Amino acid sequence: ATPNAFWEFDHWSALHHNASPNSKERNVRFELFHSDTIVAHFTEQPFTVFVPNSFSPNQDGINDVFLVEGNAIDPDQFHLQIMNRWGQVVFESRDPKAAWTGNYQGGDYYVSDQVYSYVLSAKSVFEISPREYTGSIWVIR
Repeated sequence: ATPNAFWEFDHWSALHHNASPNSKERNVRFELFHSDTIVAHFTEQPFTVFVPNSFSPNQDGINDVFLVEGNAIDPDQFHLQIMNRWGQVVFESRDPKAAWTGNYQGGDYYVSDQVYSYVLSAKSVFEISPREYTGSIWVIR
């Protein structure tokens, strides 16, 4: 059983036969002695959003980028803005896979070590309306 994006395999069910080795395995065998209805059950991935509270863009290979991660995030309904203490947008993205390297508005200048605020609007692929998240990010070199 192979789920579509944002769905996870849960179990098999059948009216008259048992799955081998068990109904929780993705790959099973049914030994059929007569007709039956066999169903693969899937569940929605839970909608999760993880926003780091700091990162260190010092090119040491450890936490060098800021990246929002999660499950079941609708890529067409994602909007992230990161602002400095004066409210100027230093990074903005509508791509949930885009990482911030600490540069100012995509240029060659890098922001200083301090706390930045963010506003994130993200929607689950299973929901109608987006949710809004706010918080702060500490840039540490």
